Amino acid sequence: MSDKLEKINKLEENIRAMEEELLKYQDLFLANDGVIDKAEQNMLDDMFAVVNDAVEALFVQKGKLPPEITFAVFMAGKYKKTNYVPLTGIGLFDINLTPSDGRLEILTKVKFDFIDGNPTKFAGKKKESNIWSTSEKKKWAAEYITLIEGRWGGKYHFIHPDMIGVTVFVDVEVEEVASGWHYELNITKIPEGDFKGSDVSHFIDKSGKALAKTDKHQGNFDSEDMDWKHKGTSVKESQMGSVHEYGHMVGLDDEYSDSDPGKIAHQTLVRDALGTVLVEGNYQDVMSVGNHIEKQHYVTFLAALKDVTGLKKWQFKK
Repeated sequence: MSDKLEKINKLEENIRAMEEELLKYQDLFLANDGVIDKAEQNMLDDMFAVVNDAVEALFVQKGKLPPEITFAVFMAGKYKKTNYVPLTGIGLFDINLTPSDGRLEILTKVKFDFIDGNPTKFAGKKKESNIWSTSEKKKWAAEYITLIEGRWGGKYHFIHPDMIGVTVFVDVEVEEVASGWHYELNITKIPEGDFKGSDVSHFIDKSGKALAKTDKHQGNFDSEDMDWKHKGTSVKESQMGSVHEYGHMVGLDDEYSDSDPGKIAHQTLVRDALGTVLVEGNYQDVMSVGNHIEKQHYVTFLAALKDVTGLKKWQFKK
């Protein structure tokens, strides 16, 4: 059995090496003229298809292992993936899993750009300035990091039916960087109590999926996005815009009712993980108009865990 385990581990190393090489090819194509043309995209698609076949072969082999070997594979593995785009096609973050303590780190690197407000909006507000001070910038950035890590981390845990006693927990980390960011957050200063609105946008490749590359994706925020705002619906609960928008940064879609009803990007993941059918509507959930982070909002983390370990049986701990 040790020979089989060694072969599986070797296959996994080869797959990850192939993925890294393909990402280098993608970067090279982009560096030439800033775009990936049809011929280049077809070439990448063919090469990624080979990698996907190898991944499926790995899943099949791991699925045949008895529980004690599954545990050995898990504990011996090194699980790290940079610039991970969830299966929903949106979002970008790094994954780092430590088998010894079950810590699944979800790392989002952000660059903060503070934009001074419109002076006319501050007319008559003598105690407020439309200009960001250095201390205000530091305070906003620090509070944002603390808020997101606290609200999104550690809510739900994952287990594997073949590994009794193993529990994986989610540790959300936000790191401020000057370059190599997953998201550049542009924060416009507005008067206290005002509302401007926020959004997250993704640099999309020709397949319609967020590009697995740093220094591309954007977020537009305002200085009041960490304050409670009611969304003007029948739901009594209020929401913090920054907490909602982070959901998009980790691959979740909007769940609220709007003028363009359609499929919710994480709908399939929710159905597969929880047996729940998501329907657009105004609810107290964080990706709707409220503030509750439910299991359905951890499905991209669960999918990331399955992807980075190559083990498909991970599930929510009840």
